[in-house]
Amino acid sequence: EQLGLESHFARLRLLDPDRYSDLESFISESQNYQDIAGIADRLVSNEPLTENCKKLIEQIFSEDVESTKSRISDIEKGVVGTREKLLDDLLDQHGIGRVMFRNTRMRMENFPIRKPVLEKLNPSRREGSAEMLEQEFSCMISKDSDQPEYNYDNDTRINHLASTLLKLDGQKLVLICSSKEKVEAIDQSLRKQISVKIALFHEELTMIQRDRNAAWFAEENGADLLICSEIGSEGRNFQFAHHLMLFDVPFDLELLEQRIGRLDRIGQTTDINVHIPYVEGSPQEVLVKWCSEGLDAFKHNLVGGNQYLAPFKDEIVKLALESKDHSKLDNLIENTKAYKKDLSEKLEKGRDHLLELNSFKADIASDLVGKISTSDKETRLDDFVLDLFDHYGLNVEGIDKQMYQVSLGDLRTDAFPALPAEGLMMTSSRAQALGREDISFLSWDHPIVIGAMDLLIGSEEGNSSFAIWDDPKKRSLILEIVFVLESLAPNHLHVDRFLPPTPIRIVVDSGLKNKTAEYKVSLLAEKLRPGRPATLFENPQVTNVLIPKMIDVGQGIAESAVSKVIQLAMKQMSTTLGNDIERLVALKKINDNVTAEEIETAQTHLVDLTKYIQGSRMRLDSLRLIWRGPDLDSVM
Repeated sequence: EQLGLESHFARLRLLDPDRYSDLESFISESQNYQDIAGIADRLVSNEPLTENCKKLIEQIFSEDVESTKSRISDIEKGVVGTREKLLDDLLDQHGIGRVMFRNTRMRMENFPIRKPVLEKLNPSRREGSAEMLEQEFSCMISKDSDQPEYNYDNDTRINHLASTLLKLDGQKLVLICSSKEKVEAIDQSLRKQISVKIALFHEELTMIQRDRNAAWFAEENGADLLICSEIGSEGRNFQFAHHLMLFDVPFDLELLEQRIGRLDRIGQTTDINVHIPYVEGSPQEVLVKWCSEGLDAFKHNLVGGNQYLAPFKDEIVKLALESKDHSKLDNLIENTKAYKKDLSEKLEKGRDHLLELNSFKADIASDLVGKISTSDKETRLDDFVLDLFDHYGLNVEGIDKQMYQVSLGDLRTDAFPALPAEGLMMTSSRAQALGREDISFLSWDHPIVIGAMDLLIGSEEGNSSFAIWDDPKKRSLILEIVFVLESLAPNHLHVDRFLPPTPIRIVVDSGLKNKTAEYKVSLLAEKLRPGRPATLFENPQVTNVLIPKMIDVGQGIAESAVSKVIQLAMKQMSTTLGNDIERLVALKKINDNVTAEEIETAQTHLVDLTKYIQGSRMRLDSLRLIWRGPDLDSVM
C-alpha cells in the first residue's frame, strides 16, 4: 500500500480477480471508508456522534431507517452495548476487511524500545583510509558486485567494535554489514585485537553451515559475536540478542528496517541497543546523520520506506562524495524533517482505520490470550508426550526446564513422523521458543505430536486389555467399551468444527446394567492393576456368551447417546451457517463485494454438512475387561 493505491489494488486482484476487477470502484470505495472511519473512531473513543455522523449512519443502513434511528437514540442514551454493536456492523460492511487483516505497531503493545547509540569516531591515520571509506560508500550505493579488497587493520571501527565487546562482557552482539567480503575482513582484523568467540553468516556458506553458526550463536555459552552480510538481515531472527551493530548503514531505508527487525520482533524481552559507529568526515557520516536527525529511523519504525529516500537521494550522494563541506547537511536534515511530517500525515489519512479495527478486537483477543496462558501452565503435555516418545523408543534428553533433545534412538517403528534424522531440540515453554528459532515449540498441534498420536491410535496396541480390581467383598465382570462417532465428510467442509471424531465411553457390568456414571475414568485409574485373563477365559460361558451380550448391550446404550451428539452438532451447524447465510444475504443488498456465488457456496455447505453429520457412523474402538473381586485363581 505504501507504493500507491494502484499497485495495492493489483496485488489484491491477484488474490481475488472476481472481487477486485475495477480500479475506479476500488478507489471510490476506499475514499468512502474515510468517512466511516471517522464514525468508528468516535464510537471507539466514546465521543458523541455529530449530526453529519448520524446522517451518514442513516445512509449506510438505509434498508431500515426507523431501526437505525432507534440505534442512534440508544447510543445517545448510553445504552450498554449499542456502540459496540454499531461498530461491529460498520466493520462488517467494510468490504476489504473480510479478506485482509493488518495490525500496525501503533495498535499493538509491548514492543521493545530501540535505543540508538551513535558513535562518532576519529579518522584512521593509516594511509589511504579516507579513500577506502569513499570506495566503500560508492560500492554500496551502486550495488556493484565487484567488491574492493578490504583491510580493516588499525581501522577505528574495528577498535570501537573490540572495546564494545569488552564492555558487553559476554552479552551477545549481532553485527550486520553489506557484503561477504566485509564479513571476512572484519573477522580477520578483529581476531588480531581480541580473543572472542565469533560466528560468521554469509551467502557463500552452505545452508547447513549457516544453520550451525546461527545455532552456536544462539547457545547460552556459544559465540558472543555474529558477523552477518546482508543475507543476515533477511529471514533470520535473533530476538534473544539485545545488541545490534550497523557496521555500515544501507542506502535503502527498507533494508535498514529489515536489519533492525532481526532483533526488534515478537519474542524480544528487553530494549534493543542499536550501535552505529561512523567515521567523522566520511560519506557514512552524511547518511547516518540524515537517517538519525532527519528521519529518526534508528529509534522508530519508519512507515513509508523508500518514499522518504527518493526526493533526497541525489543530494545525499553529492554531499557524501563530492562536497567536503558537511555544513550543508543541516539544510538537508531540515528539509527532510518537513517532508517526513507532510508524507506521514498523508499516509495516516490514507490509512484504513476500519481495517485495523477489524483486525484486532481487544475483548476477543484477551479471552484467547487467557486460554493460551492457562494451557501453557499445564504439565499434561510434557507428561504425555514424553511417555509417548518413550513408548516408541525415542531418546529424550532433558536439557533444561521444559526443554528436550529428541533423537531417533532405538525406534520401534519403521519411521517416526516429522522427526529429522539428526534429531530436534524442543521446548514446551512459549517464551523459550519465541526467543530461539532453532528450538521447536512443543504443543498439541506440533506435527511430531500429531503424527505420534495418529501412529498410536492407528495401531492395534491398546485396542483390548484386561485389568483387575482387588475387592474381596464383591464379584463382578465389568466391560469398558469405547466407541468413536465420526463423519466421513470431505475435508473442504471442515465437519470437525461441529462434529470431530467423538469418543463415546460405555461401562456395562455382568448383570448387563449401564454403570458408566458409577465407574468413572478417575475411579478406574485409581483402583485397577494389570492382570492376566487366562484363568477367566477357561470358562467358555464367559467368552462365548457373556462378553458378546455385554458388547451388544453397550452398543445399544451408545446408540442412544449418539443421537444426542448428532442433534447437538446439527443444531450448532445450522445456527452457525444459517446466521452466516442470513448475514451474506443482508450484506449483498448494500455491499457489491458480496457475490451470489458466496451465498450459493454457503447454502451448499449447509446442505452437504446436514447429509454428512446425519450419516455419521459409530465404530467399536477399544475394550477393557475388568475383574472386580478376590484373586481369580481362588474363585475359579
